[in-house]
Amino acid sequence: LSSCYKTLPLYNSTTCPSSDLCRKFPHISHIFMVDPDWKPDMKTINKNDLELNIDAYQFKIWDRSGMSTRQTDWLALQQKNLTFAYYVHEDFRLPNGLPPLVVKQLDWEVHEVEANITWHTNVGHGIGAKATFTYERYLFDLDLLYQEQSDPDFKDSAHTLFYLGIVHAALLEGSTGYQSPFLNPDIKLSSKMQQHLELHILYLERMVDLHIGSIFTEYVYLSIRWLAYAHQFILLRPDEAMNRYYQCIKYDPERVDCKIELSKLYTFRNDHDSAWDWAISSLETSIPTKAWTHSYMYVCATPLQVARAALNKIVVDKQLEYNEYYFALGIFQLNQAMSNCKTLIHEPEGIFQEVIDTYSYIFKLKRGSTLTKKYCVPRLPLGRDEY
Repeated sequence: LSSCYKTLPLYNSTTCPSSDLCRKFPHISHIFMVDPDWKPDMKTINKNDLELNIDAYQFKIWDRSGMSTRQTDWLALQQKNLTFAYYVHEDFRLPNGLPPLVVKQLDWEVHEVEANITWHTNVGHGIGAKATFTYERYLFDLDLLYQEQSDPDFKDSAHTLFYLGIVHAALLEGSTGYQSPFLNPDIKLSSKMQQHLELHILYLERMVDLHIGSIFTEYVYLSIRWLAYAHQFILLRPDEAMNRYYQCIKYDPERVDCKIELSKLYTFRNDHDSAWDWAISSLETSIPTKAWTHSYMYVCATPLQVARAALNKIVVDKQLEYNEYYFALGIFQLNQAMSNCKTLIHEPEGIFQEVIDTYSYIFKLKRGSTLTKKYCVPRLPLGRDEY
């Protein structure tokens, strides 16, 4: 095995030097392509997993937080003229110019472990491990993406439209002074933030319209999912968000993200039966071996929402309607969430303590009492009438 590193500047179809490697290592069979900030987990690496009749293999990449993963097929059978396509966030290409369509899933894993001196530092993105998430880095990517969009080979491609939408969202949320409208409904976006928001939605909607029937299913799924996010958490349009969540679930029912967000949205609207149904559907959804699988949604967001939804099934209009099934499952899922949640995204401050207090209260009261505080319904950043 050998590593094939990309070099700067990044141009489309940057040829991987497989022919040079072949001359230097005449018995090489495969190329393991990694970014400089990826550290392979050697316990998962086994050369005996590789075959000579498979063009490419997928392996898992853990992000720096350890809470989300993605898949890539940058492990390939050695052939001449292997290339990368696109200007940024490149995709691997076979000698025929196409992405590998037959890919074998491996258990191999790498972890992002960026050091203080990196490629990002050298090109001006910032210093240290957070250099990949700076405003300067997003502007750098945006410039490359607009070059990509002006290239006839890539104009309006699924890749280009998706990343244009995503980078504009990153620039919006990375802007100085930005605060989540969902948690701070009185905050107004600046004109520059509003421009990034509009372009974020424009490019993702165009991506879905043009490519929903294509082979680029990961990009389509994520575009629908982030459109729902924008409508719910930035534009504060829960009806549009709900439509996108249902579209997202129909498109890819094997993922949990849109199911659990739909359950939370029903909670905010006090439709606790629907919230419970989608919470349980989320709990029954296994983590798939697909790209862009965020483990946070499975191991943290889902058990927390199941615990909250269970409470809202046994506390109705402040009346305790005790049910052992809801109580036991809720307590178990609450413990899971407390063990797994390193951080919470778009949750009211103190939600854990409120849920814990309510379960403790119910445990003491059991049946037939009236609660003095409805802990289990989260404090809403918007009035219920607006939902």
